[in-house]
Amino acid sequence: TIMAKFKDGIFGPASGSVSNLILSHRRRKPYLKSKPDKVHNPQTQKQMASRKKLSMMARLLGTFKPFIRAGFTELPDVLSSRDVAYSANSKRIFTGEYPDIKIDYAKVLVSEGSLEPANGAGVELNGPVLTFTWDPDSHTDKPFSNHDIAMVLVYDAGADSIVYSLRASERRSVQFDFEIPTGMASSPDTLHAWISFASPDGKRVSDSVYLGLGVVSHEGE
Repeated sequence: TIMAKFKDGIFGPASGSVSNLILSHRRRKPYLKSKPDKVHNPQTQKQMASRKKLSMMARLLGTFKPFIRAGFTELPDVLSSRDVAYSANSKRIFTGEYPDIKIDYAKVLVSEGSLEPANGAGVELNGPVLTFTWDPDSHTDKPFSNHDIAMVLVYDAGADSIVYSLRASERRSVQFDFEIPTGMASSPDTLHAWISFASPDGKRVSDSVYLGLGVVSHEGE
C-alpha cells in the first residue's frame, strides 16, 4: 500500500511511507529511510539465555580484570585483553539451560599464549597457605625457560573476590606458597585456583591450568 504525499511534485516536500521505506523532509529536503525491523518476540528463551551469559561473562571478566590484563598479552593489534579473554571463554565455559545456566570453572582460561604451560601442577591448602607445585620440565615443543615466572589466581566464588600474584616464583623453583585471607581459607569449597607462566619480560604467557579446590559454581544474577 502506497501512503506517500508529494505536495510539490516528486522533488517537493514529501511525507508518508511506501512499502518498507519512510519518506520525510527536513529543512525542505526530502529523505528516504527504511523502516526498522520489527522484533516479534524480544523475550525468547534463546535471547534471554544469551543476555544472561553476557551478564555472567561481563561480571567474571570484571572480577578477573587485573589478572586478565597480564594473562592475555599476545594480542592482535586491534583487540584488547578483555576482547581476547571473552573470545577464548564465551563458547566453552557455560553449562545448563536457561534459567539454570552456570559457569564451569574448570574450563575457564585466565591466560592464553604460546609458552609451555604448567605441567603436573597441583595445589594444597594448609591453613591460610595455598601451596602450588608443578613439574619444572618441558613436555611440549612450546617456548620454555627456567626463568619463566609463575602467575597464580585464586577466586572465591561465594564472595566473588580474587587474590593473585603475577610474580610468584620462577619455573625452576617448582613451588610457591601463597598466603590467602583467613576468611577465604575458611571456605575451601568455594575456591577455584589457576596457574600459568609468563616470560620474564611479560610479553609471552602460557595457557592457564585450572587447579580446582571448590565444588560450588557461581550462578549468574
